[in-house]
Formats: sequence, structure tokens, C-alpha cells
Amino acid sequence: MSGGLIRSEHEGFDQAMTTPTDPLVSELDVLRRERDRYVKSHAETYELFLEKVEDLSLIRRVSDALRNVIERHAMSRSILEIVAEEVAPQRVYLFLADRDSLFLVAQKDVHQDTAVQIYSGVSAQEVENDSLVTTVHVTEVAQLLPAIAPEARLKIGIRDSAEVGSLILLPLMGAECSLGVLLLTHTQRNFFEPKHERTLAIISNTIATSLKSILMFEEKIRVERALLHSDKLASLGRLVAGVAHEIGNPLGSLLGYAQILKRERETPEERREYVLAIEELAQRMRNILAELLNFSRPSPVKFDLVDLGDSVKKVIGFLAAQKTFRQIMISVDLPSGGERLQVWCAREQIEQVFLNILINAADAMPDGGVLSIVGRSHDDVVRLQFSDQGAGIPAEQLDRIFEPFFTTKAEGKGTGLGLAVAARIVEKCRGTIQVESEIGKGTTFYLSFPHGAAGQGAHGQLTGC
Repeated sequence: MSGGLIRSEHEGFDQAMTTPTDPLVSELDVLRRERDRYVKSHAETYELFLEKVEDLSLIRRVSDALRNVIERHAMSRSILEIVAEEVAPQRVYLFLADRDSLFLVAQKDVHQDTAVQIYSGVSAQEVENDSLVTTVHVTEVAQLLPAIAPEARLKIGIRDSAEVGSLILLPLMGAECSLGVLLLTHTQRNFFEPKHERTLAIISNTIATSLKSILMFEEKIRVERALLHSDKLASLGRLVAGVAHEIGNPLGSLLGYAQILKRERETPEERREYVLAIEELAQRMRNILAELLNFSRPSPVKFDLVDLGDSVKKVIGFLAAQKTFRQIMISVDLPSGGERLQVWCAREQIEQVFLNILINAADAMPDGGVLSIVGRSHDDVVRLQFSDQGAGIPAEQLDRIFEPFFTTKAEGKGTGLGLAVAARIVEKCRGTIQVESEIGKGTTFYLSFPHGAAGQGAHGQLTGC
């Protein structure tokens, strides 16, 4: 009995000692599990953080390598060097799309440590439509073939495909489509792993962005050249049309007079009038051809330090007595005292520019008006301003007034070469010529030139103007 009693007391004591502590044990277990989960989660987060840091570091290295590359061949070379350094394949190839075809444009043999080979023009190898390279380009899905059996005859898109044991194909994705494909090969089977594919995916995004910028820049240059060529053809067409018009009309009249003279029915006085008319028409055609020759093939002339103020006054003195200028009041505002409007130019030709501008101003004011001329020198620049009170030039015609044979004058009043020649002369003298006009108020020409010695360094003493 006593033993049983003692045993019961012990059992009661054990129960009394363990029962209250069971919740504490359970709570400790829960805390341990929470701690383990936290440590695991923290480790995973840290690993992910390190992975992202490495990704950013990789992107930084690629971006730095491509930052200042603005030419396609240099870009291709940089791309292959980057891939070779980061992944270390035996060979790496770059294929780029051109219209509906895919071409091998660059390759590098990393194993032999050879320089990047660039293919362009006729040397660029077009890839067959049923190759793996074309498939990746079309589907825009990367392919990793880690182990290629020696007996497998895959149509990869390269000539040495029999030596390939493993490969990775990666599309270079632009905003809307694939720009091309990167191909990495190795003779060793199972060389490439998913980690390589991931590294290349990171690289390819940066490469594609830079490549897209290069291609857009090249396309912009191509379009600008095409537009320039088109504009040149259009200007040539207008030039030819102008020549045909300016020479065709007097030539037709000349032939008409010749037919009349062949009949030999006219009096001596009539014959004399016809001969004088023929002579006048022939002289007009000669002048047109001389102006056209001067515009297209200016002869070499000597540059001197010329005071534009003196040249303006000289041209005004020559024109003032002419009938066209009798109703024109000319207002001249040029520097006085020691200030001079000196520029390096050909004196005779710059005076021809002033002559053309002033004659055009007078023709624009047949009923008279004020023609004002202002000259100033400031900050090593000489500026001249010629303003008339004529009818003005329509806005849609302003961009064309310096084109050969374009004129706003009536038939037979001008050849349309005066301002074209003037613009050519000003340009050769390192100057600029601009025009502003308002219908009913008049037109203003602005000329600017480097002052004095500032222009001498650009020209020297002899040049073609």
C-alpha cells in the first residue's frame, strides 16, 4: 500500500511538473521553425540580391562597352568581344536581318583568339530559310542544345556545323521584332548550361537596345541621303526646265525671224529691224548661258580685305542714275568714323551680290518707295541689311528664291539666276544670306560675314568664290 501510495505521489508529481510546461515546449518549437524559415528566406533573399547585383554589374559592363559605338561594324565587333568574354564559347556568330533575309555579318573564333571577322556587302553570307538560325529569328524563341550527337546533321546556318557539340541560339529582340540572332558554339558536348542562356538573355537586351539605335541612325542617314538625292534631282529638273524656258523662247523667236528673212520679201528697213532683233535675242541667250556657267563653274578669284561700306556706296553710285531708280529713295546707314565693315572676299563678286539685291528691290517698287541699307559690325561679325517697300514675296515661295531660274518677276524681266549666284558667292565668302518678306510691306535681305582677320584664316589669299 505504501509503495503504491508513493508511486501515485510520484506520478502526480511528474504530471504536475510536465503538464504546465507542454505549451512552452510547443511555443519553442514554433519559434524554432519560424526562425529556420526566416533564416532560409533571408538566405534566399540574399542570394537573389547577389544575383541581381551581378546582373546589374553585367548590364553595366555591356553598356560601358557599347556606349560610344555609333557604327554598325564597330557595334558588331564589340558585341562579339563582349559575348566571348562573358560566356567563353569556342565560336560566336552575329546574324542581322536585312529586309526579309538574314545575313552572317560577324564571327569570332575565341578558341584561336583571332580578331573578329566582319562581313559586309557581297561578303555577307545569307542564311538559308530552313536553318536553326532562321527559325530562332522567325519564332523569336531562344534554343539551347546542350548535347549534339556527332552523327546529327543539323542545318544550323553555318558552314562548320559538323564540329558543333553544343550551342545556344538567342534572338536579339527589338521593340517589335527580332533584329538578328546570336549563335554560340562549342565542340564539347554539355558545355552550355541554362546559366549561360540566362547570362546571354541579360546581355542580349542591352545589345538589342544599342543595336536598334545604330540601325535607326543608319536608316535616318539613308532617308536623309535619299531625300537629298531626290531634292537634287528635283532642283536639276527645275534647272533644266529653266534653261529650256529661258533659251527656248528667244530661240523660237530667232528661228521665226530667220524664216521671214528667207522669203526675201521685206524692205531693207524691215530686214534691218529683223537682224537687230535676232542680234538682241542671241545676246540674251549668250548672257543667260554666261550666268549659268558662272553659277555652275565659278572661276578662281583673288580674295582681298574689302570694306563692304565702300562697295555698297560704289554700287549705289552706279545705279542711282539709272531710270529704274529715279523714283527710289535710298537710305544708307553705315558706320562713320574709324569703324569699317571689312571682310575677306572677292571685291567684284561681292559688288555683284549687292547689285542683284538692289536691282530686285527696285523692280519690286515700280511706283517708287524707300530702299534702306543698314551696316553694322559687332562681335567679329559684319552684318548688312537691305529692305524695300515692295509687294513682298509669298511665304510658299521664300524657300525657292535662291534656286536657279526661279523668279517672281514677269516674263522676260529676269533669268532667275541673280539670287542663285548671289547665294553662291556669299557662301564661298563664309557668309550667310537670309530673307524675310511680308505681302504688301516689303522684303528684307540679311547678309553676315566674318569680320577682317576672322575671315582671312578660312580663305587665304586665293580661292574660288
